[in-house]
Amino acid sequence: MHLLNLLKVLFEGGHFYSPDFRGKVDMSEICEHARSIFEETRFLNCIKDGMNNKVSFVRYAYIEFSKEFIIRMHEVVGSNK
Repeated sequence: MHLLNLLKVLFEGGHFYSPDFRGKVDMSEICEHARSIFEETRFLNCIKDGMNNKVSFVRYAYIEFSKEFIIRMHEVVGSNK
């Protein structure tokens, strides 16, 4: 759940998607770092393990987050390939 909460803060905080932030940083560099994290086997296994958790609340939280996360991941990584 700690990973999930951290990712929610990062992606749902709003600053990452603001035009001010995007105008001040090199988005290609950020996307390259994001891509390396998103493609990391340990990261994907952690998300998968969360979705297979025996506790229904945890499992539900990971599944709901993953639905939104895929869209966000595509926005960050897919648009800058």
